[in-house]
Amino acid sequence: MMADQRKRRVILLATQLLLGEALANILNKQDDVELIGPLVPDPQNLAGLSEQNPDIFLFINEGNDADQAVATQILSLFPDYPFLQVSTEQSIVRVYTSESHRTSSVDLIETIRALPMKKFG
Repeated sequence: MMADQRKRRVILLATQLLLGEALANILNKQDDVELIGPLVPDPQNLAGLSEQNPDIFLFINEGNDADQAVATQILSLFPDYPFLQVSTEQSIVRVYTSESHRTSSVDLIETIRALPMKKFG
């Protein structure tokens, strides 16, 4: 990472703590990622996540109806933030963003790097 580039702030939400911690171990080793989490997605506290000034929301879940309700809530609260949803049951990564970005990678870390960063300050 170049000295003048800031890290991408990724909020990691995980319904399965063990999986969230495993992914956190991988993401924490990336020089250009600043990880917030893993956090358990609590519908009562989602609105407060904007105080963390994230660039990207990453939601790891089982893909059930309750998880989809949380994903919908996050998307409605933060429509301008890139949102990656990874379903462990279906082995699917869904990327939601209000902007179009070309990416040819199926690598999760490369997808995070390809998404735009929010400007704060």
